[in-house]
Amino acid sequence: ANTPGIKQHPRFFERYEEEARELKVPAELKSSVIQLNKKYILGINSSTPSPLIEKILKQSEILDYFSDILGGDIHRSKVVKNKILLEKYGVSSQNAIYVTDSSGDVMEARECGIKSIGVTWGFQKEEMLKRADPIKVINDPQDLIGAIEGVLK
Repeated sequence: ANTPGIKQHPRFFERYEEEARELKVPAELKSSVIQLNKKYILGINSSTPSPLIEKILKQSEILDYFSDILGGDIHRSKVVKNKILLEKYGVSSQNAIYVTDSSGDVMEARECGIKSIGVTWGFQKEEMLKRADPIKVINDPQDLIGAIEGVLK
């Protein structure tokens, strides 16, 4: 989410895309996505533009495992996009989990009644994530399936 008062470089996503050409989804995370897709509807709610997310997922051969990708080009508010996904797939907020690397996302998910799992291999470190009080924080992509199943049981 864009925080008021923080200026974003006008070419931020252009530069991000240049860097993203080298971006690969780690094997353990790829494996978790494939497993999770067998049991759950997977969607992405991000500030990153949808075409860039699609490009990265396609490169990593996991694009088809996601039912929806709602990037920053769809809407700026992740609250709005969470509500869109819940409604579209007929999922109650109690049966949804937002997996994120950002404390802001944890708060926006909470606003929709969605529990979050913080992951430390992305944007923010564990200490920052814990301040937003997600239901769980994990440090290893291999723990993702167990964490999700634990929250949804």
